[in-house]
Amino acid sequence: MPIFPLAKKVDSYKTVAPCKFDQPRGDGSRKHAGCDLGIGAGAPVYAIAGGTVIEATSTGFLVKEGKYNIGVVSIKHDVKIKIGETEYDTFVVRYGEVDTVKVSLNNPVSEGDQIAAVAKQADEGTQLHLELYLGNQGISSSTPFRAEKKPYMRAFTPSDPAAFLDSLNVK
Repeated sequence: MPIFPLAKKVDSYKTVAPCKFDQPRGDGSRKHAGCDLGIGAGAPVYAIAGGTVIEATSTGFLVKEGKYNIGVVSIKHDVKIKIGETEYDTFVVRYGEVDTVKVSLNNPVSEGDQIAAVAKQADEGTQLHLELYLGNQGISSSTPFRAEKKPYMRAFTPSDPAAFLDSLNVK
C-alpha cells in the first residue's frame, strides 16, 4: 500500500484554494497541474511507492529570478492502485518544488525512501507540489513534461491527486 509523501499528514491540498488541483494560475490562461502540500522548508519527501526515477533535478522546475530555482523528482510507480472504481497498474508522481535531491535518473526507489527535501521559496511559503498521472500515458525519462498544451501546460494529462492522497497513511 503506498504511503503519504511527507512525515505528517497535511490538508492544504484540499482546504486552501490556490493549493488545489485545477485552480487558475497567473492570468488565468493555465490551471494548476497538481496540488500543494504546505510544510516547512527542509521537510523530507518520501517515495509514495517503489518505482523508477524518470526525472531528477535540483533546479529548473520552478524559477523566480533572483529568488529561487528549485527542482523536481518524477517516479514511475508500477504498483496497482484504485481510485474510485478504477484500478491502475502504473502511475507517475511528480514531486516538485524540492531541493537536496537524493536520487538519480533511471535508479530504482523503494516505498518510503527519502528522495528529496522541500525547498525554500523566499516570500511565497513552502510546500511540496505533487502531480499525479494515472495509467500508461507513454511517460518515460526521455519525454519532457512541459508543453504548450492547455489548460495545464503539460504533455500528459494530470489527475486530481486529492482522493489518492486522502487514502494514504504516513510512513
